[in-house]
Amino acid sequence: MWLFRLGVIGLCFWAQSAEAIDPVARLRWEDPAPAGSEAVLTLRAVSGSALVTLRADVAPGATSHDFTLPPLPRQTQSMQAGLVHAGRVMLQGPVQPAADALWDPLSSTLSPGRAVLFSDLWECDDGIQRRSMHPTEDGPVFAPVAANTPHRSRHGDDTRGSPSIRPEFAANRALFEVPETGQRVTCAPALQPPVLPIVAFGQNPDWQLSLTQTQAVFELPALETPAIEGLQISAPRDGRMRFQSDGFALDLRDSACRIRRIDLPYPITANLDSAQPARAVEGCAGDPLEFLAGVPWRVENLLGLPLELPVGSEITMQIADGQISGRGTCNRYLGRADASARQLSLRDLGTTRLTCNADLRNLELRFLDALEAATGFEISPTGRLTLRAGVLPVLTARRQVSAR
Repeated sequence: MWLFRLGVIGLCFWAQSAEAIDPVARLRWEDPAPAGSEAVLTLRAVSGSALVTLRADVAPGATSHDFTLPPLPRQTQSMQAGLVHAGRVMLQGPVQPAADALWDPLSSTLSPGRAVLFSDLWECDDGIQRRSMHPTEDGPVFAPVAANTPHRSRHGDDTRGSPSIRPEFAANRALFEVPETGQRVTCAPALQPPVLPIVAFGQNPDWQLSLTQTQAVFELPALETPAIEGLQISAPRDGRMRFQSDGFALDLRDSACRIRRIDLPYPITANLDSAQPARAVEGCAGDPLEFLAGVPWRVENLLGLPLELPVGSEITMQIADGQISGRGTCNRYLGRADASARQLSLRDLGTTRLTCNADLRNLELRFLDALEAATGFEISPTGRLTLRAGVLPVLTARRQVSAR
């Protein structure tokens, strides 16, 4: 009884404290902010989609900014902060759990290394995310974000919208008129998951290169200095990047890539030019799970048979932050997701223990077995996901029209 009373007293004290002190997110960076800079803080759901984006002007010369957080939406999973100048994300912080801000002021250190991006993502007030595409003689153009492309799926992007559009850029905003409707649209720069750190490796398993913001670590035969400091990074935001130092240059392209004899797609194409030993070789980079992250998947076919479930039931999968979760026929499940060993691994699956009739429970167990057996996957041009165990398809799925 006393323990119960103490628990209630503690809960009441916490509730009063929470009402008296608003949660704060503190952003810090090293170099003074130039005039016209804007601080950005994005709250995201588990799918990576932006729930709330806070923006505030930053005084010239400032090296910090505090955001007072609003009541967090129930779906809030993570936060990310950045500094925008002249319509471009110049500094970014890491993705951090939102729950941390409920107990202590959330501190985020922003750095240019985390803002190394292939292209700029913009949030528009018509609800569509657009990407600043390759520059042209008349300036950059916009296009709606495509489905199932690298670095996009985790945001749950909406692919509705018109073809490429050339906007007018003003400070930290882009303005354009939709040709079909005449609607005037305003867009603002959005934060993205950091590209670095990243691992690139060759079509032949004789080289691997791990890149951070300041260092390259080689696994390459005959290389005498496996760790190289002081990288020169060129990221013109036109779909390409170049990392260079004494003895090597690595070019990355924002396009899907496959490795022979590996049943996984990779989001980035790599090309290594190494002087020790002299070679120019192709390879892939990035995390295959980026293709699976974002809006949940609804399973349509299991072990070669179409699913026949009661009305209102469905089997789903969602991948985020190294985890897989979703609904079976009766229970929710949670496990680990990984593709770092060049093979898909869905393991350590655990479920709730709700009562379930025998047929549905057996189907749920077969689904969990299929997940644990999967070693690779592919996504068709129409968006159909196939998980495979070797060459054997174990299930197919499509993105949910609306996440529950």
